[in-house]
Parts: sequence; structure tokens; C-alpha cells
Amino acid sequence: MKLTLGENILKIKIEEGVPIPNRGSKSEFLRKMNVGDSVFVEKDKISYIRTRAFYMWGTGACVTRKDGNGYRVWRVK
Repeated sequence: MKLTLGENILKIKIEEGVPIPNRGSKSEFLRKMNVGDSVFVEKDKISYIRTRAFYMWGTGACVTRKDGNGYRVWRVK
């Protein structure tokens, strides 16, 4: 298929059957954590991780503590 846009010709190939890849997630690791597991999080990411943990696990399901230059997050429920 050729589309003409002003003086430019744009060639487009239409394809079928191409699977949509998973988007992935910056917090996918939270799904794999069991009660008692912990993970180190950089301090500029802690707010995002706390929010995601709240939505995945519920209120009071994680504990965070300062750890060096970041934070450690434990799953407790």
C-alpha cells in the first residue's frame, strides 16, 4: 500500500497474526514476592513501589525501612 502525503510517499505493509507483546511492568517482581521476602528499592522509586504494593497486596501488607541510599520493602501479609 502506498500513501501520498504531500510530496512524500509512505510505504506501509499491513500484517496479520502478529501477537501483541506484554507491556511488562516496573513492579512485576511484586507479584513474585512471598510473605517474608524483601527487595531493595532506590529512593526515587519508593513512592511508586509502595503504591503498587498497596494495590496488589492491600493495606499493611508491606513494611519499608531506609537502607543505605534507598529503601528495603518487605512483604508481611
